[in-house]
Amino acid sequence: MRPFLKNSILAALLVAATCAAAQPAGGVSAPEEPSAREATDRRIARLDEAIRQVELTRNRLMWNTYLDYAEQGRITPDVMDYPGLDYERLRDTVPAIDTLGCRYTAAAEAYTQVLRTDPEYEAIHQEYVALKGVSDRDRQAENRMRYNLLYDRLRRNNPDYVPAWERMNEAKRQRNMGILRYLVESHAAAGRVLPTDPLFRKISMVYTMLRNRCPEIARLDVELDALCRMRRELWEAALRERYGVPEP
Repeated sequence: MRPFLKNSILAALLVAATCAAAQPAGGVSAPEEPSAREATDRRIARLDEAIRQVELTRNRLMWNTYLDYAEQGRITPDVMDYPGLDYERLRDTVPAIDTLGCRYTAAAEAYTQVLRTDPEYEAIHQEYVALKGVSDRDRQAENRMRYNLLYDRLRRNNPDYVPAWERMNEAKRQRNMGILRYLVESHAAAGRVLPTDPLFRKISMVYTMLRNRCPEIARLDVELDALCRMRRELWEAALRERYGVPEP
């Protein structure tokens, strides 16, 4: 055998042996180990999902506890100014809300009919309408005073006034509670957090009361704080490694 041919065969055998040693049993290439960055991204994603689930659970608990509290205290939640609420569209699409709205409208009209029994009502009301959008605090204060005197007269002299006022306020309470319950249930069904901000904030007395009524809310607060802290620490550690920034 010629020397150069013999050397070529030996070289080929050596390359083949090296490749075979690098192959796992079965001749399938071994999967590459995931990078540290990919592993960190997966941990952050898991924390994000855990944070989302805890936030949803805590949000539902807060709203359900608030609804029970409001129902027991006969409280009328100020939900009509809730950001994003389209009351007329809600009435068009949710029959139960439309029924509650019709009841409130009827009770309010009946109350207004009682107000009209006072001879000064029309003049006071027309003045109130004329002052809308007018920057005149003195005249507005005077108009409120005239209304208060009217209410006092009717309360003393008209036996229909108090029952009509109570029926109107109860119809308003039921309407507002119905709207709020619908918002809570629809957001929970869609897996979305319903902001508590317009009705109560985390620093408010109402929030403290809810934590006292439902200790699980306080426990979830602690868990959520811990999860958010771990996510921040993991994210910061990943950034330090990526940009070669040492710990302070």
